[in-house]
Amino acid sequence: MSKLIGLNAENIGTCVSMYCSVFNEAPWNDNWTETAVHERLSAFARIPGFEGLALLENNRPVAMVLGWGERWSDGWTFLIKELCVHK
Repeated sequence: MSKLIGLNAENIGTCVSMYCSVFNEAPWNDNWTETAVHERLSAFARIPGFEGLALLENNRPVAMVLGWGERWSDGWTFLIKELCVHK
């Protein structure tokens, strides 16, 4: 069963393992640790205007998008900072 949830500072840790898995594989081949990812995502979640969504399948995250509002000359836009989908 699929479910879409909002992400915040309290639950953003649910996406840490998925983030590591996605970005430590090709084509990025990064070297993220779960500690570093948790620090990164938690810092993003504390930014004013932060919004995040995760797609869960069988209660496990398989995709996420997060960002925050950014003021532009004629109004506000949404800046997507991270987007990832587990294959």
